[in-house]
Amino acid sequence: MSDFRYVRYAVEDRIATLLWNRPEARNAMLPEMNDEAGEALKLAAADPEVRALVLSGAGDAFSAGADLKLMGRGDREEYFVVEGGAPAGPSVRGWFERLAERPFEVRTYAPSAGTNAR
Repeated sequence: MSDFRYVRYAVEDRIATLLWNRPEARNAMLPEMNDEAGEALKLAAADPEVRALVLSGAGDAFSAGADLKLMGRGDREEYFVVEGGAPAGPSVRGWFERLAERPFEVRTYAPSAGTNAR
């Protein structure tokens, strides 16, 4: 298992699991979570044994979307600048574009809001 601060990544029986780990905030996304998830997905994409990917959230929600309390945070403003209707920073869509180079079955089992995953 690879532990980051806000996400957990593990592989078992050729199945990679990426878990958002901010249950106290209903897994509301932070810029750091985007960064960590991107790194975890790079691990999955580079592992020839991984055949499936499960996205999940700790607690009772997959994700409440962006953590709006941080929109005024000066150190990561690029994540919240809107260009053409989408945030300029990394998004869930960008993660899946990276993974499209390999065949994966991706599953999630809970609703999510505001993740920019078109």
